[in-house]
Amino acid sequence: MGGEQGRVTMKTVADRVGVSMMTVSRAMRNQGKVSPATRRRVIDAAEKLGYRPNPLIGALMGELRRTRPSKITPDTIAFLTFHSTEDGWRSAYSPNALFSGARARAENLGFKLEPYWARAPGMSGRRFSRMLRTRGIAGVVYAPYPIGLPPESTIQLDWDSFAPVALGFSMSDPEIHRVSLDHFRSTRTAIGKLLERGYRRIGLAASSLADERLDHHWLAAYTYCQTTLPEHERIPPFMSAEPRREGFEKWVRQYQPDAILGNIGLEWLRELGDGVPDDRAYVVLSCPPNSRDFAGMCYDYHGMGAVAVDLVVEQLYHNERGIPQIPKLVMIPGKWNEGGTVLPG
Repeated sequence: MGGEQGRVTMKTVADRVGVSMMTVSRAMRNQGKVSPATRRRVIDAAEKLGYRPNPLIGALMGELRRTRPSKITPDTIAFLTFHSTEDGWRSAYSPNALFSGARARAENLGFKLEPYWARAPGMSGRRFSRMLRTRGIAGVVYAPYPIGLPPESTIQLDWDSFAPVALGFSMSDPEIHRVSLDHFRSTRTAIGKLLERGYRRIGLAASSLADERLDHHWLAAYTYCQTTLPEHERIPPFMSAEPRREGFEKWVRQYQPDAILGNIGLEWLRELGDGVPDDRAYVVLSCPPNSRDFAGMCYDYHGMGAVAVDLVVEQLYHNERGIPQIPKLVMIPGKWNEGGTVLPG
């Protein structure tokens, strides 16, 4: 089976033995409540399948066993959430998808992923850090902050104790490893699709708060693309922290865009009697996946969560903690979605 080694994963071994990936991980590390018989079955299956765990795992876990009480099992990664209620993040698609992708990847690597509410009453950075350390948790994924999160509601950990990764740009200080959606390139892709189909007066209508959370990548890409157009086709963006229909209607009537991209204004266009896409096209910059109703850019939130766990586990394997000297930024590209708000090409 040596030739199949590259395709053999921990899940392959778990399926062969009929146990969980966590059991396989603990058996391979001789850790946790795994019976000698089960451990023998796991090791035998791993040898027959040609599975070889990363040698760094054994070294790391040995170090953890020497420096921590034996009751602690350092195989949990914390997924920090910041909504106003403990389960508030579960009501939106993107944080759910991020968590789902991160959890699947964590389990595939022999870890657990658990949500932790960072805005629990009376919580502080010091108290939260102490709680995580007591539970033997070193890996931390920062979920995106909800729009309008008060600065005092954020959590600054005792960074030297943790291997942290941020999802998106909402948590910008300090500079740690992060995974983000590539909104700059995706916005350029969307504008390119419109130009290919003959649209020339392309406008941007978006919440400035949403753009700020994306490190202004929407506005940056739009501004760049405007410079490539003839001056008479350029349109200033419609952006506001609190966009209103009256301002949007005035902007549309003044500049007469034949296509709009953004995250606001579609319903207002329809209320104004503008047919979409016959009169004006509309591109949703964060489009629901596989939607037939909307044209726009879709993103792999599951993959984004998985990559975040990869960055956490990489730090754990290398015994790295704290704010990195060279923060890594991984950008996840979007994909164009054909839908009913843009005429087909």
